[in-house]
Formats: sequence, C-alpha cells, structure tokens
Amino acid sequence: IYALFKQADLVVISTPVFFYGFPAQLKALVDRSQALWSRRYKLGLRDPKSPWRKGVVLAVGATKGERLFLGIELSSKYFFDAIGAHFEGVIGAKGFDRPREVLGDEDFMYRLRQRAKELLFPLTRRKKVLFVCKHNACRSQMAQAFLEFYGGDRFEALSAGDDPWKEIHPMTFQLMAEKGLDLYFRKPKHIEDILEDAPFDLVVSMGCEVSCPMVPGKRFVQWDLEDPIGKPIEVGREVRDLIEKKVKELLEGV
Repeated sequence: IYALFKQADLVVISTPVFFYGFPAQLKALVDRSQALWSRRYKLGLRDPKSPWRKGVVLAVGATKGERLFLGIELSSKYFFDAIGAHFEGVIGAKGFDRPREVLGDEDFMYRLRQRAKELLFPLTRRKKVLFVCKHNACRSQMAQAFLEFYGGDRFEALSAGDDPWKEIHPMTFQLMAEKGLDLYFRKPKHIEDILEDAPFDLVVSMGCEVSCPMVPGKRFVQWDLEDPIGKPIEVGREVRDLIEKKVKELLEGV
C-alpha cells in the first residue's frame, strides 16, 4: 500500500464515522503510515510528488453532532502529512445510517461534485512526459523524480525501459537521497506497462547503449547521458546533477 500512496496524485479516504473517528480497519492503515512519517522526519527525505499530492476525506455519520468530524479531521491531517499529501479537508454528511441514503442528499452531492472538479480538473490538463532508458533502474528514474518534484503541477512524469531490472539500482537511492528525495518504494517498469498512457507530449531518451525503445509521442528528445551504474559514485553525482539541470531547462522552455 505504501507504493500505491507514492504513485498517487490524489488520495481519497471514504469512511463512516465511528465514535468521532475512523473504524478499526482504517485506523490500522493510518497507524502504519508512521513508517512513511519516519522516512520524512527522521531521515529527512521527501517523496518527489509531495509538493503537489493532495488528500481529501469523504465521511458519513449517523448522528448530527456539531463536532462529528473533528476526530477524523485531526487524524487525517497527520496521516496525509505522513504520506506526503496536502490535506484538503473533510467533505462530510450527517444523519445518514442506511446504505446509499446519502446519495439522496442534494446539498452533499453538489458539494462532492464541485470538490471533485476542483481536485481532478488540474490533473487532466498536465502534459505527459516519458523518460526511457534500457533498464529503468537509474537515469530515467532520477529524471522522473526531478520532474515530479519541480513541475508535478504542470507535468505527469513517467519512466520505463525495454529491459527493466527487478529493482532500482541501490546507487540511485543514494544519489537521490543526497538531494533529499525518496525513491525507495519505486520499481522499474517495462515500456509495455505504460503504453496505456500514450501518446506522450514528450519522450526523452536518456541514452540507449544497446537499443532505444519506441513509444508513441508528439516530440522526441535525446539526452545522451552516460550510464553511471557500475562506475564510481562521483560519476553518478555528475550524471544526476546534469539530469536535474536538464529537467529545470525543460521546465523553463515549456
């Protein structure tokens, strides 16, 4: 579930209210988010999507107490902070205790639709950028993370390879941790796994030593970056900093 949180641009909790708080199953999930809290506040690492990720709660209670959602608001505030999301509040409905009964509340459904538009519409307007390399274990992962961190409100960044490894190379985690960014829960992807997101507005090849995967895109760019895997960490830092520079230039040019 941690990896799913990290992939998400919007996290929605939908829950009944049990004694001013979450039911036990959801409370267990919230409690386990402490692992993510530790990575942020003990290790000093930020998820690349955290500047732009948002979280919202849909809550329904059978009673009509004035502070019915107070406990949920407090717990949600800390939960969303732990997973790297801005808490956008609780959309609540009171006085409903039967299945689907709340769907007949015109005021609640109107507020729900309006809030959904506000949260989702900006995501649909972002341009799609795909970074590709052979193994999706280092260069393209770093490029994706930098674009998400610096421009996640304007771009949907993805990365993939045509011969992906099972895991991201350990040096990649170290290189990005030096920049304060956490890639720990990410996995390499095959080109075929992301084709459902095509076509892309921009496809960036990081530098393919053997073959360059072909994917649908409106524009193609070749960065020709050295593969730092298997080389001294100093080479990795040079490549990482060059990727960061190129990502910033990309943002300035669009």
